[in-house]
Amino acid sequence: MAGRILTGMLFLFFSLSLNAQPFGEAETFPFSMEAAGTGNLEFANGFDLADPDGDGDLDLFLYYQEGNQIIFYENKPVNGLPNFSSNTINPFNLLVPEPDFLTFHSFVLEDIDGDNDVDILMGDLLRPFVLIENIGTPNTPEFAAPVSNDFFLEDCSLRPHAFGDVDFDGDLDVLTTVYLGGDASKICLVQNDGSATNPDFLLPGDLSYLGEGDINLGNGDFADFDQDGDADYLHSEVDGNLSYHENISSGDEIAFAEAQINLWGFEKSAINNSTPRLADVDGDGDLDYFELDLFTGELFYRENLSPPVSVEVPELATIPFDLFPNPTETSVRLQAILPSNSRVAQVFVRDAAGRICHWQSVYDPPEELQLDIDLSKLSSGSYLLELQTDQATFTKALIKSH
Repeated sequence: MAGRILTGMLFLFFSLSLNAQPFGEAETFPFSMEAAGTGNLEFANGFDLADPDGDGDLDLFLYYQEGNQIIFYENKPVNGLPNFSSNTINPFNLLVPEPDFLTFHSFVLEDIDGDNDVDILMGDLLRPFVLIENIGTPNTPEFAAPVSNDFFLEDCSLRPHAFGDVDFDGDLDVLTTVYLGGDASKICLVQNDGSATNPDFLLPGDLSYLGEGDINLGNGDFADFDQDGDADYLHSEVDGNLSYHENISSGDEIAFAEAQINLWGFEKSAINNSTPRLADVDGDGDLDYFELDLFTGELFYRENLSPPVSVEVPELATIPFDLFPNPTETSVRLQAILPSNSRVAQVFVRDAAGRICHWQSVYDPPEELQLDIDLSKLSSGSYLLELQTDQATFTKALIKSH
């Protein structure tokens, strides 16, 4: 989800750019991945991509219930292309929760507590939600023992699909399947009523129009497909279709548009229930498509062959916007003249993989905004700083040095 680097210039992305994104043919186990593990690897329960070691590229984690294993595929690029030929079972002192007679069909990598490292979250219907907190550093992961219901309500049976800032308040919300009893479930949004660093999740809110009925509703992923600054939703349906729901939230009202089915001309690749993930694994500025079949263990990949179509807006979309010092070793000061009557200003710092690694919110900001941003916990490298208001989004390149 890496953004384009601009200097105080807003980029608009037309909705038709969604349809204009051509994807390549499906590959299985891409980038030199090899089978790993010691158990029966024909039942993979989850996967996700993140940059846990802070080296600027996306690594991949696969979770297998059989053998109680999390397999880490470290990305070691070859000739500028991703390479997942190296793998480790239960790395970084990982203690994997025992599945007992139940499974974990949800496996998510996210910085849930806002401390700039990658945590692991696992869950499923009929069992408590589990957090495996990263207690290391952004460059050297180390994971604590699994803890049940550390952020969520007690006795709340959830199968989280993905985390994203749906309500645009600077913290992570979660879209999840909620068990209703018997053979019934529905998709709900669990909003974060706390903060980016101290999450506090509310009772699930009804978004059943995204899915309701059978206990097995499939999984999904958040991503900003249309590059308008909010989290859209892609759902891998049990019937074989991929449903895209645009985030059309306005103010305090959270809403997703009706489904567009198989928007890019292909159905899901898996023949069984599956988990999709969207990530810029090759670092070319667009979202590539991954999908895991949860019963055969096959991992599918489609490369996004071109970036979204974009149109530069005239000078009216620019604002005086500066960062100094840049490069910086510890902190940076943002100075900007905001559009008049801005109700909120949010700052997001994204790494090379497009992941948010720092954010701050200012409500009812002054028109002449000055904001000090602490970057001391970030590893050295290139970042993109996004300044979002309720009227426009502006970006600047940012370099963190030693």
